[in-house]
Amino acid sequence: SSAPSKRDEWLAESVAWLHEVWGEVDQKTLPAWYNDQVTDRQLEKLKSLGMSVTGDEPTKGQASDIIGLFYDPDGSIEQKLLAVKDQTPLGEVDDGKVVHRLWRLQDTGTEALITESFKSRKIYIADGHHRYETALAYHKEHGSEVPDSAHVMMFLTSLDSDSMSIYPIHRLVKTPTTFDRENFLDQVMKFFDVTAIAESDPPEKIRSAVEQSGKTRISFAVYLGKGDCHLLQLKDSKNILPFLEDDEPEDLQVLDVAQLHFIVLRNILKVDTRKTEAQQYMSYKVDVNEAVRMVNDGEYQLAFFMNPTGIGQVRTLAENGVRLPQKATFFYPKLLSGLVINAFEK
Repeated sequence: SSAPSKRDEWLAESVAWLHEVWGEVDQKTLPAWYNDQVTDRQLEKLKSLGMSVTGDEPTKGQASDIIGLFYDPDGSIEQKLLAVKDQTPLGEVDDGKVVHRLWRLQDTGTEALITESFKSRKIYIADGHHRYETALAYHKEHGSEVPDSAHVMMFLTSLDSDSMSIYPIHRLVKTPTTFDRENFLDQVMKFFDVTAIAESDPPEKIRSAVEQSGKTRISFAVYLGKGDCHLLQLKDSKNILPFLEDDEPEDLQVLDVAQLHFIVLRNILKVDTRKTEAQQYMSYKVDVNEAVRMVNDGEYQLAFFMNPTGIGQVRTLAENGVRLPQKATFFYPKLLSGLVINAFEK
């Protein structure tokens, strides 16, 4: 799919009550958990990414939400939230593509029911893993001075709702060593069936070829510039297994992005996206036309065009406790940063 371009109306129904929901979380259970999850090594990694956890930020609070997914098969939560739409919105922002409307849930009975229901629900992080880790790291270092940092602001949306879409995120790559086109294709052919895509109208041809092939096989396309594009169709999903690290579960073999990252990027091109230093070789784009232009202009050597990760895959892997690879999903629309701010109490 191409990047979203039409004008959409999206109702940010959940945000108004999120602070109240997380205000009910039992803080006593948090310290033992986050101490197990956030290590000193992770703190150093966050600092190397430019994420300040030192406590001297200009604003102590959260202005950007984390997207969390939860199950609501009977639509009980959604129905409670839809009722508030009869009221006048608290605010409205039109960013040119999306109209964001915000309501505040003021019915204490409904608020209490929603809060209680989340005590027994699992929440799966779909977007904002680094922000979540940063929040944990901040609380680990400053929780005694800023107890309110035990809470994190999340936008929660149901896995059973069709209110959000998942778009693919395409990869642009600069190789850390001299790139040899013929050698690259020879290496790729060990794992994929490779078919040239005609030069005519590359962006549309790429989208169509990847989408059609993806209905039956794990597939993506590699663009090498000036109309040189190839469809890659995976021969066997189990070929990924020798390239997985001990902490990378075999369940990942069902994902297009996992096959790309572990076989092509890490093994063939020697770009390990888990490492901070490798990010200088990577860029991520939703727009196919922009990615094609950037390769044609010589900004990057290759572009990989993906199919979106299916919501069913997200659900299954989440149930199995599997964390998706970096930039595996692009949820659209996204809530505006700063639309809701969780300021820490003194």
